[in-house]
Amino acid sequence: MEKIGEGGEAEVFALDADRVLRRWRRDHPSIEARIGFTQEVAAGAADLPFAVPEILDHHVDEQGRPCFVERRLPGRSMTEALGEVTGARRTSLLTSYLETAVSLREIAFDRPWFGEVIADAPLRSETWRGYLEAALDRQVAAADTGAYPDIDVEDVASSLRAEIADVTEPRPSLLHFDYFPGNVLCDDTRVTAVIDWSVLSIVGDPDLDVALAIAYFAVTPTATADDVSFSCAWLRARGLAARATFHRRWGATWWLPHHDDENIRQFVAGVLTQERGPEP
Repeated sequence: MEKIGEGGEAEVFALDADRVLRRWRRDHPSIEARIGFTQEVAAGAADLPFAVPEILDHHVDEQGRPCFVERRLPGRSMTEALGEVTGARRTSLLTSYLETAVSLREIAFDRPWFGEVIADAPLRSETWRGYLEAALDRQVAAADTGAYPDIDVEDVASSLRAEIADVTEPRPSLLHFDYFPGNVLCDDTRVTAVIDWSVLSIVGDPDLDVALAIAYFAVTPTATADDVSFSCAWLRARGLAARATFHRRWGATWWLPHHDDENIRQFVAGVLTQERGPEP
């Protein structure tokens, strides 16, 4: 089988023109939880103008690895496309990427709480403020502050707690939380699919996904400073910039314990070593 993609949790192989095999490196969380979540996202996104993964079959291989047979989704990695596409096509692609980030909130996904969907021992709260603060405390407690000698982690956490106290409670929406060009497929002018819905997904304020869609350009090697400038201007024009700095900084603290990944470490350091970061 031809390997056509891989991430931290799984490898993806082409089976034929219509199907792929996703082979997980570990069973976390359970196969049943992954299948249920993936299929619920597929049903909730059925009327949206982009595809999401759909599981057709599943099994466990001879080495005990869960394997999902999924529908093959259209397009190629946006990370790859950004390395080649220029001019009006690039502008169209970036606009579609941002519009798709906004439209993720339209996925039908009803939960009576805020927090993590299928994470192991998921953290949840009756309020968005409650989840923001509890997750901040958990991630800061798990952080290796020695990996960030230029960051006063407790000072960052204190300033974020003060901002959380003023957060307005949103309508609960499904967040991808890892929406960046590496998890987006495209036809070079528009988004065709959003992939890798995982244990990172949470129920919360959908504006967080939009802010992080821009912040994660920092870990996208083919994204440019002009792409960031264009996206920030788009955010302002859409009236979505008010909480973007808070969302970017809170999102960066979430990744504090994952410093073993150099790309993530640099992303966190790049956001949190700025006093507030550049306004969108």
